[in-house]
Amino acid sequence: SSGDKEVPSMLIHIGAVDGTTGNVEFAIWDNNGTGGAPGTKLGSKTITMATLSAAFSEPPTPYTVNFDNPIPVNGNFYAGFFTSTGSDFAVTSNTHGDAPNATYSWEMWTDNEWYDFSAWNNGAGLDIHLAIFPEVCPIVNIENLTTETKINIYPNPANNFITITNAKNANILIYNILGEVVHTTENASSYQNIDTSELPNGTYFIEVNSEVFKINIIK
Repeated sequence: SSGDKEVPSMLIHIGAVDGTTGNVEFAIWDNNGTGGAPGTKLGSKTITMATLSAAFSEPPTPYTVNFDNPIPVNGNFYAGFFTSTGSDFAVTSNTHGDAPNATYSWEMWTDNEWYDFSAWNNGAGLDIHLAIFPEVCPIVNIENLTTETKINIYPNPANNFITITNAKNANILIYNILGEVVHTTENASSYQNIDTSELPNGTYFIEVNSEVFKINIIK
């Protein structure tokens, strides 16, 4: 496989686990399906419902899925999961109306076709995003090893501010553990400082263009 980035893991926020039979397949797809839907499955990892049930305490419960091998991706892609029959599994989401674009979220129906969330509610749409956060890393070969373009975020843990390097012209979004956007920066500078003094202690996810980073704020 080839690609300019790779996904070694994904973080999910478990919302519900009912039962211990069956499995959940966590997967990465390209976006070459009809109308921008998920297309080819690029890789996956299967976790038993018994394992997920043992890890679940109360929603949202963070859980990291580590793929056996990093999955190469090239351009936009989707991260999600399939459940087998016998048990119910769900991840948390933000509230209806808070998602910037619900067509980023898709579901395969019983006809084995993909439908974006605008098809829910008899076509009225469901404007949410699911709490699925893939870790995206650049693929670095010895020939192109460089620190000039790698995005760095520090300090981590953070207190009253963070600095994001090599983020020139990027759009930056910070999400809390519930998937809510708590900060946005457009057209960032190469060394972008962000005030985090008003954010409560906890875990946050910083999206810089298509890459997602995790930080902790401790005061």
